Amino acid sequence: MSAVLEFPVRPEARPYVEAFAESAGEPQWLCDLRRRSLNRFAELGFPSRRSESWRYFDLQPLERAPLTRAVPASVDAMPSQSGLREGRAMLRLLDGRGISAFSGELPDGIWFYPTRRAIGERPGLVRETMLSDGDVGRPFAALNAALFADGFVLDVAP
Repeated sequence: MSAVLEFPVRPEARPYVEAFAESAGEPQWLCDLRRRSLNRFAELGFPSRRSESWRYFDLQPLERAPLTRAVPASVDAMPSQSGLREGRAMLRLLDGRGISAFSGELPDGIWFYPTRRAIGERPGLVRETMLSDGDVGRPFAALNAALFADGFVLDVAP
């Protein structure tokens, strides 16, 4: 991480802070959101069992073996598409990332593409949605906002 944090980082947050890397070509508002979210997670750390929502969930395995970004698998690892019915729209995902455009047609008024494409083509929609998220006070929501690699944007006309 290029920025130095000015507060003590919770021990369980260190691997995630070290794994953080800014993505080239992202708009400044998204870089700022990622940094703020990472700082928030570094402050909060994992929730404890004292939190009612996490009372019965043991997070120690995540502390021992952090889930940082995985290396994407090869497109060759995708299963065959045989047996799929014609005339259906299909989105192909590999390790949570879109790897191809739709096969099939979407109805008029429906726009559904990976977040990276949406940032370029519909930046206002993505920015408004991401900046309105009030969950960054929750540790895993903050971690997700800092480290997400891609997602999808669905825009349906009225």
